[in-house]
Amino acid sequence: QADRTLQGEDVRFEHVVRQSDGSVVYRDVSYNPLRDESGQVSGYVATIRDISEIRRAEESLRQYQQIVDNTDDLLSLLDSEYCYLAVNKSYERHFNVGIEDLIGKTAADFHGQEIFETLIKPMADLCMTGKDVHFDSWVDYPGVGRRCMDVVYTVYRGSKGEVKGFVMHARDITALKETQQKLTESEEKFITAFQKHPTPMQILNVNTGERIDMNESCVRLYETDRENVEKKSIYARNRWVSPEQQKASVNELLEKRSLTNYPIQVYNDSGEVMHIR
Repeated sequence: QADRTLQGEDVRFEHVVRQSDGSVVYRDVSYNPLRDESGQVSGYVATIRDISEIRRAEESLRQYQQIVDNTDDLLSLLDSEYCYLAVNKSYERHFNVGIEDLIGKTAADFHGQEIFETLIKPMADLCMTGKDVHFDSWVDYPGVGRRCMDVVYTVYRGSKGEVKGFVMHARDITALKETQQKLTESEEKFITAFQKHPTPMQILNVNTGERIDMNESCVRLYETDRENVEKKSIYARNRWVSPEQQKASVNELLEKRSLTNYPIQVYNDSGEVMHIR
């Protein structure tokens, strides 16, 4: 490098030195020709600058960028004018656009005025008052179709604490929403089947005897109103003809976890003895 400089060339390069303790030092080195009064190169000036902190910061930034770009979540940074400053690669897959086509555009330009005015702007404005905003939204994406997204807007502040925009983080929770919907539908089907089943049935807390629920056939069996028996302990009402049988049945249920065709005798509200299995 020095020979090139003595030929009159400005030279700049990076020099990496591994110290005895194993640490690495990065140096930015510049050689500039030193000329005499006749313009001939008589030597050179060497300038050496330690740039280790810069290189470590750049490496950390690259690692962070790798994390951001390899997540399926949507991550973006927008300024207070709703203009995209940065987005991760997940936007390319969801929207079928290049990142360069999005940077510098406003949310209204990219998503359309209706979505911007009805969803993005109200949430962003609330966020830029200093509050984190969390909501779910169904979105039709050109690249992946209709998805349910768990969205978080977080305020973006400058070095002096001033609000400069917001960060948007959206995670796909479609599978979770679909599972929840299936569970809700299954629960509704169970409740309907339970209530309409011709066999008298009730759900009890075996320890307290409290009724959690009972179907219409069971209400008719006891010849009473639902309000008279729901949330009341069957133990407290002394409906069992034999307290010994009541205790024995509970103990056997706790031991075996299930009883089938177990014969019991209980009173209805009229005082008549009913034989039940």
